[in-house]
Amino acid sequence: MTYCFFSAQYLPTPGGVERYTENMTRLLRIKGHRVLLVTSALPGLPAREIDANGTEIFRLPAWQMLHGRLPIAKCGSGKKIQKLLDNQKIDRIVVQTMLYPLSVAGLAFAKRNKIPAIAITHSTNYVCTDNSVVAKAEQWYERHLAHAAQKQCSFFYGVSQNCNKWLANFGITAAGVLYNGVDIESINAVISHDVFDWKKQNHLATNTQLIAYVGRLIPEKGVLALIQATKAVAQSIPVCLLIAGDGPLASQIRAMQLPYVRFLGVQPREKIFSLLHQSTIYCLPTVYVEDFCPAVLVAAGCGCFVMTTDKGGSKELIADESYGTILPDVCAKNIAAALEQVLRQPTQERLQIVKKAQEKVQKTFTLAATCAQLEQLPWQK
Repeated sequence: MTYCFFSAQYLPTPGGVERYTENMTRLLRIKGHRVLLVTSALPGLPAREIDANGTEIFRLPAWQMLHGRLPIAKCGSGKKIQKLLDNQKIDRIVVQTMLYPLSVAGLAFAKRNKIPAIAITHSTNYVCTDNSVVAKAEQWYERHLAHAAQKQCSFFYGVSQNCNKWLANFGITAAGVLYNGVDIESINAVISHDVFDWKKQNHLATNTQLIAYVGRLIPEKGVLALIQATKAVAQSIPVCLLIAGDGPLASQIRAMQLPYVRFLGVQPREKIFSLLHQSTIYCLPTVYVEDFCPAVLVAAGCGCFVMTTDKGGSKELIADESYGTILPDVCAKNIAAALEQVLRQPTQERLQIVKKAQEKVQKTFTLAATCAQLEQLPWQK
């Protein structure tokens, strides 16, 4: 079986959609399927290559708008797609999100060539902005693309129930949920033989409690508020915030050189598993339009207490306080209060919460289960 994915953004661009796509393509390859991926061109990367997982990648020319967060396919992309894929004998097409012209072009290619296709949404709201004029333009843009996608495809899925509710705003009834998930086998393989000592590596006292942030370093993710909150907590509790990721705020965070913060930059996933396994709390105080953030699921799967906002599908994991903490807002003062409450909680009580969330991830939110579900969908032309 040959699957073809369309994802306007892909690795090495960091993000949840990119990681979800990489995981699905990797698992499909392991199962013996041929996998193609059509994405946007990036400087320094070849127009066509086969990655380490065996996925055949095609990169189309695009304008990188909003610092690369909004790639817009250049004119003639439809013809380029047809020419690239004309003789590939594709059986199924998977399009990631409706937010890009490349997504609509992928669905149009599927319809034109009578190939069964689905579209997966990762959004739960419009893109956030403080500028009302820009906000209206963005909302028009998203509605326009959603309408265009509906003309080409009838089968839409979300990566959480919350995503499916959001689809209803465009008059779309979701066909089901293809949950974001974790590679639980890889996580267990790392944490069961974890010999890397993050405290020792960062010259921290053994009684220091670690707070982890893993994700893109953009203002909407709340990392600056988390740094302020950690400063307040550090006055009475020995803590250190370890930040792993990259983005526009990276240089600013690196330059801070605060005693209660360590900037780790981009880390391989094995090191991320280790970091989360050794941390007391994973905190993501985001106001970003999240899907079901994979780092939240990975943190829970690694046995780390999860603290985040109600964006995306987080409440599908943290149904109540017996699974973790849903932050009421992203005010630094309130984040600090929530951090301190968990850090001062009796260890046994916290570990019970951690175990309950970890078991839920292992039962419901695994990549293997989602990949199997993708294969078994009632694919229709």
